[in-house]
Amino acid sequence: VRRVLVVDDEAPLSALIAEILEAEGYTVDTAINGLAALAHIERNDYDLILSDLRMPELDGPGLYRELARRRPEMISRIAFVTGSAQSSGMEQFLEKTGAPILYKPFRMEDLQKLAAELQAQQKELQQTNDQLGQQAQQLAEQNAEVERKNQQIEQARRALEEKAEELALTSKYKSDFLANMSHE
Repeated sequence: VRRVLVVDDEAPLSALIAEILEAEGYTVDTAINGLAALAHIERNDYDLILSDLRMPELDGPGLYRELARRRPEMISRIAFVTGSAQSSGMEQFLEKTGAPILYKPFRMEDLQKLAAELQAQQKELQQTNDQLGQQAQQLAEQNAEVERKNQQIEQARRALEEKAEELALTSKYKSDFLANMSHE
């Protein structure tokens, strides 16, 4: 089940977005601000978080920062919905995050496209994560094999040292024996 959290202080807009996404097969939760969104995020995983930028109590940038701190794996799942990002601080924030932006008013197709793009991106990230997990497993196995071989080499080195000591001792006994024989 694909799950979406819509965070907007405009209840009619949240309801409209929820209706559109539910028609696309998503399960949708809504929150009136960033604080309410965090409560949802503590209890659920979301495939997509659509957040307004400007809201009372905790705005979109504040939600983003808290999400980065509490659930960093969900950062790539956030997109912002806004009427405008005209302040330089907001523009810098959006540029820094690289998060997708949906400008109000938007068409239903724009919302559907954004949701589909983010879902495809998440699928790609999951595949990459799975591949990295497999590679990490292979590296761990190779590392264990190298460690086993290092232990075998160390055992062989110790055995060679023992043999070298035995040979040195045998050589000394032989020299002593020959020296004693030549004196007699």
